[in-house]
Amino acid sequence: MLTQASVCRLERVDADGSLWIDGQAARVLSTIPLADLQRAVAGNLPVLVTSDPPIVIGVVQGQATVPDERLVLEAARELVLRCGAAAIRIAADGTIRLEGRDIRSKARRLQRITGAQVKIN
Repeated sequence: MLTQASVCRLERVDADGSLWIDGQAARVLSTIPLADLQRAVAGNLPVLVTSDPPIVIGVVQGQATVPDERLVLEAARELVLRCGAAAIRIAADGTIRLEGRDIRSKARRLQRITGAQVKIN
C-alpha cells in the first residue's frame, strides 16, 4: 500500500545521523547523503516525507532561502553558473571566465582592474 507523501521541515540531524521531525525520530533513504540533510536543516529547506513512522525520501530542490548575508557554493573542479547563452565558469586553478553575447560592467564609484598583466583586445 502506497501512502501519501508530504512536505515538511527537518528539526535536526544528530551527529550519529538520526533525523527528527516534530520531535519524532525519522528514517531516511540510504541514497540521500547526510550532507544534503544537514544543509536542509541549516537552510530550513523542505524535505519530502512518507509513511508512519516518517521516512525522508528526498530534499526538495528549487528556490531556497539564503540564511544571513553569505552563500558559499563549492565544487572540486569547476563551478558553472549558466542562464541561457551566458555563463560564469570558476575553475579550481583560479581561472574565472565570463561568457556571453554582451558583458557589461558598471561601478557607482571606482572600478579598478589590476593584474600582473592586463590585456585589452
